Amino acid sequence: PKPERIALDKKVTQANVALGHVGITRANPDYYAVQVMNYILGAGGFGSRLMDKIREELGLVYHVGSSFSARKHAGPFTVSLQTKNESATQALDETMQVIRRFTEEGPTDKELEAAKSYLINSFPLRLVSNRDVSSLLPVIEFHELGLDYPDRYPTIIGGITREQVHAAAKNYLHLDQMLQVVVADLAQAGLANKP
Repeated sequence: PKPERIALDKKVTQANVALGHVGITRANPDYYAVQVMNYILGAGGFGSRLMDKIREELGLVYHVGSSFSARKHAGPFTVSLQTKNESATQALDETMQVIRRFTEEGPTDKELEAAKSYLINSFPLRLVSNRDVSSLLPVIEFHELGLDYPDRYPTIIGGITREQVHAAAKNYLHLDQMLQVVVADLAQAGLANKP
C-alpha cells in the first residue's frame, strides 16, 4: 500500500492521530528483534524514542506510543498520539522523523540493554497467578511455541543483538507505506488529506 492520509474534520479541542501499516506474523523469525525494537521506539513509555522527543523535548503530547500486534496473519504496526490541534502538523512530522532516524541509526547500546532488561524482568510478572498461566497456555499452543517457552524466553531476548534490532527497524518500519489517520479541527491543525 502507498502512503495515505485520512483527515476527519471535527470540532474537537485535541487532535487524535494514528499512524500504521501492516506489521508481522507471530511466526516471523525476527519477532523477538521486533519486540525489542518496538520497545525502544515507542512501547517502552518514558525513555522510548518517541516519548523522549515528542513529549519530553518538544512538549507536544501527553502520551505517544507504538505497538506491533503479531498474529497468525500479519497484524498492524501502529503509532498513536493526542495533541493540540495547533500542534498536529508538527507532532506528525516529528513522529515520522523519529521513526526515520531510528531506521537509519538503530539503537544505542544503552537502549538495547535497557529494553532487553525490561522485557526479561517483566516476563515473570505476567505469570504470577494460575489465571495468568492459563491465559498464556492457549497462546503457546496456538502459535506452537512449545511448553518450555516461558523458560526459553529470557535467553531468546538476551541473545538479541544491536545489529538484529537495527535490521528489524529497517525491514519492518515502512514510512513509504504509512497510513495516517487524523481526527482534528483541520482549520486549526493546518492539515489536508495528503501526507
